[in-house]
Amino acid sequence: MGERRTFIIRVHGDASLILEDVATGERVRLPDVGAIPHELRRRLHDSTADAAGDPRDGSAATPKEGP
Repeated sequence: MGERRTFIIRVHGDASLILEDVATGERVRLPDVGAIPHELRRRLHDSTADAAGDPRDGSAATPKEGP
């Protein structure tokens, strides 16, 4: 089972949208409501690749060597 992530979407009076990743505290301004699903997918995919290593570059299979 995957980890649970929390995101907050803030809508301001001037119709600007801000997506906040609660885990990192990072905030991103979005151009419109249609950008929300894309940004969520991107963040969820990127965090999975970072945790397991990106299989496309071989880093997951190659252990880091110490000094």
